[in-house]
Amino acid sequence: MCQLREFLTKIISATDVIPKRRWKLKSEISVDSKLMSVLHKNPNRDERIVAHEFFLTLAACNTVIPILTDGEFSGCGTSESTGYVECIDYQGESPDEQALVSAASAYGYTLFERTSGHIVIDINGEKLR
Repeated sequence: MCQLREFLTKIISATDVIPKRRWKLKSEISVDSKLMSVLHKNPNRDERIVAHEFFLTLAACNTVIPILTDGEFSGCGTSESTGYVECIDYQGESPDEQALVSAASAYGYTLFERTSGHIVIDINGEKLR
């Protein structure tokens, strides 16, 4: 657990801002409004940190490969009202692993780059490498 916390600290310390990029998953996922509130508006800092670490772990600790696509399914590309929308799909060793990474993305923790040396996650507009 200590190594995971150190890894997450390194990731959080290396932030960049992603210019107006939004992600659209190939499949629609319903999110729980209460959980979304915990992540973004909850005054209880400890609850928010636990939820943040949970979704960051889902997005980071896997073998899933993100596949970025240009307009292969509806809602991708440029829209005047929403800005640029990048479509993303995930390929993984198991459907369960893909589902967990997709769920993290639905809550704003989007794995969008994986190489042999690093991963990059968009957390609500902040790029963490």
